[in-house]
Amino acid sequence: MLAAAGFATVVPAAPAMAATSGCTGPSGSGNVTCTFADPGQNQVFTVPANIAELNVTAIGGPGGGSAGASGGTGAKVTAVMPVTVGQKLYIDVPSAAVAGGGGGAANIKNTSTTTGNNYSYYHATYDQNGYPSAPAAGAVDPRVIVAGGGGGAGTGSAGPGAGGNAGINSLATPPQSTYGVAGTYGDGTYGNGAGGNNGADLNEGCTPYGGGGGPLVQRPTGDGTANGSPGIPGRGGAGSTCSSLSGGSGGDGWVGGDGGRSGVIDGGGGGGGGSSYALGSAAKNVSITTDTAREAPQVVISYTYKPYSVTRNADGTWGDWTAAPLTGLPQNGMPTQVSATGMDDGSTQYVAKGTDGNFYLALHNSDGTWSGWNALPGVGGSPNFGGPASAITNIGSGNSVVTAVGLDGKVWYNERYGPNSSPHNNGDWSGWTSLSLPNGATATKVATSMDGLSRFYIMATGTTTAGGVTTTSTYFSSNLGAFSQLAGLPTNSPTGDIALAGTRTTNGNGTQMAVIDSMGQIWHQMLKPDGTYTGWAKPAQPTGGATHLAAVGMTNGDAQFIATSSNGTVYHNIRYGPNSSPHSDGSWSGWGAPAGLNHTGTFKAGQVAIADTGNNTTQTIATATN
Repeated sequence: MLAAAGFATVVPAAPAMAATSGCTGPSGSGNVTCTFADPGQNQVFTVPANIAELNVTAIGGPGGGSAGASGGTGAKVTAVMPVTVGQKLYIDVPSAAVAGGGGGAANIKNTSTTTGNNYSYYHATYDQNGYPSAPAAGAVDPRVIVAGGGGGAGTGSAGPGAGGNAGINSLATPPQSTYGVAGTYGDGTYGNGAGGNNGADLNEGCTPYGGGGGPLVQRPTGDGTANGSPGIPGRGGAGSTCSSLSGGSGGDGWVGGDGGRSGVIDGGGGGGGGSSYALGSAAKNVSITTDTAREAPQVVISYTYKPYSVTRNADGTWGDWTAAPLTGLPQNGMPTQVSATGMDDGSTQYVAKGTDGNFYLALHNSDGTWSGWNALPGVGGSPNFGGPASAITNIGSGNSVVTAVGLDGKVWYNERYGPNSSPHNNGDWSGWTSLSLPNGATATKVATSMDGLSRFYIMATGTTTAGGVTTTSTYFSSNLGAFSQLAGLPTNSPTGDIALAGTRTTNGNGTQMAVIDSMGQIWHQMLKPDGTYTGWAKPAQPTGGATHLAAVGMTNGDAQFIATSSNGTVYHNIRYGPNSSPHSDGSWSGWGAPAGLNHTGTFKAGQVAIADTGNNTTQTIATATN
């Protein structure tokens, strides 16, 4: 347990790149929504960095009504769609249907097309239900999400048929596809009968009563002049114009609905609704419903940036980036600052700054489970503690210490007790205690570490203003003693992140210090075991300079550094200690970028933190950006 040197512990009373065009939401943080509502084909959406799946909603257009009947309702398709970084999706949004016209289908495609809404090119044969069952030679239908349109209404003052709704009932084969609902007959002796994609219209010829459009293989066998045109992949059939009382056109869809029959005595039949489709077995959480709100056709794509963690193994290989939960953070939003420490049981403790400015702690257990985020208690019974920056360090016996810059510009620390700290309960806190920087400096950044001799160190940056000039300086404290200013940094003094890495062996090479200056350059020095410093020097820099930095000391005397460059790429480096033969003491491995999601590309991040998880492995957490 920690106690301040010389006094008793007391509890006081008191860059990211822009999101895809057309998207709303914070760039590189939290939830982003992209709405495609303007009509047009092949509108491009590019999957941003660090996004592995999209939530998609496609809404097909309702069919056009007439003076005596309504058009059918379009479909609404929702799904979770797996994607890869940089993948391009092509969006089709139809125009609103004209009177009696079929509603257009809303499509998401893997490739751009020039065939309009005609996709018959991609299919050679059809099964008994009229579903395209065999692809054309060398052709693959590019559509992965299709929300069918409603059928158009028939025309005429004497009871024209209503358009059929787009299909919503999922079929077993092929997965996630549906057929449209029938258009209705015009009023007459046949009443409101089934047609369209749910049954045959058995009328033949230009009969007095307009029939609904039939499905592909069940359509009437009449003389062809009275029947509406058949639907084809993508496009609804035209309504029959055998008389002035024309049938409604079929809605567009995976397979378009058939056009309705004309009427002579009474109104024309409604067009059949188009069918819908969603990715086959690749999609998750698929829902195909009738869009009862009869919204304008559109496609909505949303995604959520999350913190991701990754393990670096002892042999230097990297695991998979896995998403960390946001549960417990304000509005489930992305943290704006993170720190981490590895515990002796193999778990990792994280502290994050929420979008509300307060700090939250989460546990990542050794079995891979997470605790969720919980607010750090405040000072004097306050429910929260907020400020510019925080750090967390394992101090042994299952205990950790959170050190934070408070809103008052002081450095505060609070010990979290582990399972071996009787009479304290596991997860209890000691309460906050403050330390002040010299000369009235206002703290802005903080980093902490403990070395192999159980010495607890705090490094902080702080600002002072004199004569209208603000100066940033770096300060250092050992075992909670008074801060002293660190000398030797260049005039472009540290304004970026700072990092400490204390080695965890008694014969290690001391505590590593690193800072980022105002030019994005990393400076490094070492506090040697005898209490002297090596002096500040610039090691090799990550490509493009550094924006964020963290470090951790390892049990073999090494120090591992994690940084983000000016374009957000995550880089890793090792400063070898005296026990890392064949590497010489004090040499560097060089900056390397671990692979990104699914081991492709690189990982783009805002904030980063790194923790020693035992057995010479580390875990990095990064707040993903685009």
